[in-house]
Amino acid sequence: MEKVEVAVKKVLVDHLERSPLLLLQGKGSPKKTLPLWIGEGEATAIFLTLRDIQVSRPLAYDVMKNLLEKTDRKLERVMIDDLQGGSYHAKLTIGLAGDGIKDSPVGGDGIVSKTGEIQLDARPSDAVALALKLQSPIFVSEEILQNKGLDLFFDANEDEDG
Repeated sequence: MEKVEVAVKKVLVDHLERSPLLLLQGKGSPKKTLPLWIGEGEATAIFLTLRDIQVSRPLAYDVMKNLLEKTDRKLERVMIDDLQGGSYHAKLTIGLAGDGIKDSPVGGDGIVSKTGEIQLDARPSDAVALALKLQSPIFVSEEILQNKGLDLFFDANEDEDG
């Protein structure tokens, strides 16, 4: 499956839907922008991360970030790769960081690969929030971006969350 790396361009409110809207723009060419309607909690977490605003107590994504770091794991990438019934689906690929445990058992369900990578199903909004916390790349399948992406372009100097 071909994939396109994307960047978070905007977090805003869709006043018609009364819902936060996340805009992911392809980094390649042609640039398409994928709109994702997300929950308020995820929008808040993404906005706080983009603005580098610290909170007094860790939020759920901070806890997940800390858990990965403390267990010598890293988020290799996020992949938004499926659309079912109007809902996008994402996968988190988690790998070993540094000199982590090299002999991770391979699960019978195929979740853990022979290289120790783990793939987890996730909502795209949660996956993006965690990727931003860990500065991990975000990808969208080329098919989804071409079929569902919009021709919205942003100035290269414009804020990424405006």
